[in-house]
Amino acid sequence: MIFLALLSLPVLLALTRRDLRYGFGAYALAVPLSPELSLGPITNLRFEDFAVLALLAGGGLRGPSETVPSHGSLRKAMRFWLGWSAFATILGLGQGNDAVLAATFFLKRWETALVLYMMLNHLRTRRDALSVVAAALAGAAAAATWGFVESRNVPVDTYYARCAGPEDEPNIFASVLVTNLLVALSLGLALPRSWWKWLALAGVPVAGVAILGTLSRASYVAGLAGVAVLGMTGYRRLLVVVAVLVATTGALSAVQQHLPYRVQVRLGRLTMERAVAERGSSLQTAWKRYASASPVWGRGMGCLQFRAVESAYAAELAQGGIVGLGALLWVLWVAGRGLRQTVQRATIAGDSLVRGLSLGCFAALSAALVHGFSGAVLMAIRSSETLWLWIALGLVASAEGSEG
Repeated sequence: MIFLALLSLPVLLALTRRDLRYGFGAYALAVPLSPELSLGPITNLRFEDFAVLALLAGGGLRGPSETVPSHGSLRKAMRFWLGWSAFATILGLGQGNDAVLAATFFLKRWETALVLYMMLNHLRTRRDALSVVAAALAGAAAAATWGFVESRNVPVDTYYARCAGPEDEPNIFASVLVTNLLVALSLGLALPRSWWKWLALAGVPVAGVAILGTLSRASYVAGLAGVAVLGMTGYRRLLVVVAVLVATTGALSAVQQHLPYRVQVRLGRLTMERAVAERGSSLQTAWKRYASASPVWGRGMGCLQFRAVESAYAAELAQGGIVGLGALLWVLWVAGRGLRQTVQRATIAGDSLVRGLSLGCFAALSAALVHGFSGAVLMAIRSSETLWLWIALGLVASAEGSEG
């Protein structure tokens, strides 16, 4: 696979130098699908990393053609978060943190922020943004189909058998699918009757089955929270769907012993006692073991292995201290405010496509905030790339206006 990526890089470079949309499209297509690659001692590579190289070589760091850049508040918050992460990481290396692990996590965070910056700069028209949206939806559809097929072949006689996706990590794969499902659902409900509407809605049950196959309890809760947000902000009928799903889950648990064996096994794996106990202690563990000695700046990236604590907020507290956690929450709040402003502008303009897209991205962000209490969705490479890709597309989908 790594050789395929290296062979395709010259072609992608040539296309991206002609038009940066090719690079953005390749990145959006690769994010949900790329397996983990390695090149000698370099690990944690993915196809989207090569798309970022093509974007950089194609002039992605050039400033926007407009004199006033858009979304200045988000840029400012992101710069502060990255700067503080770098500062805390340097201090952490002085305390003996794993240098390779620290560099990997920081560089991936920097890369994700860089793609956001380039999208805000260069996707300046509706056509630009929607071309990347199409690539992102194609990648999401392929990932959902992958998960659907895999979930149908998961054996029930192996307790830990789960749908795991291209990276062989069920919880991360589930969080990626939840983000894509919410965007597709919002688009499908918002668009007028057309082939695009039915294609978007057709992907929702496919992704739903794949999410069920991951057996990721945190993703189930986050997905329901995202659908509830859609119901409260734009599609009231979805609140009925949420109520029915919650009631159905309770009813299935009550009559579990009378259900088919496959369903009994799946429900048995979803007991919440252990999960609640593990997640509930994450913040306490992060504080006592990592952050208490340096409460302001934490221990820096590299102080803990991935999923050493089962909470994105606990992980950020351990790595960046109180200031780092505050910076992360600032970034997420500014991004959510920008998406809500885009929804409001699209509603006033009667633009159903942009409204559906930005509202779906807002619901995906809300789901990620809920998921952050019990998983590393805001920290894991693939899930954070997916989330910030859609946030960027939701912000730039409207060709008019900018948030200060």
